[in-house]
Amino acid sequence: MKLRITLLTAATLTAFSFAAHAAEKGTIMIMVNSLDNPYYASEAKGASEKAQALGYKTTVLSHGEDVKKQNELIDTAIGKKSAGHYSR
Repeated sequence: MKLRITLLTAATLTAFSFAAHAAEKGTIMIMVNSLDNPYYASEAKGASEKAQALGYKTTVLSHGEDVKKQNELIDTAIGKKSAGHYSR
């Protein structure tokens, strides 16, 4: 299971790296359900490590299954002109 999460996360972040290749590296916002849940914490950690390995800064946030809060976090990521965001 962890391998699937890591591979999916790596593929997603690799796509971000191609999109931002011509631009200066920025921050990737990583948003997951709950950092208290080992599944989501592992997913956030893997995404963050891969993004940092690609030269990005990361911000990890939790929305706690609150759709309104998730939308607000996505709007914040867009407003801050983040290099990308990963939301689950």
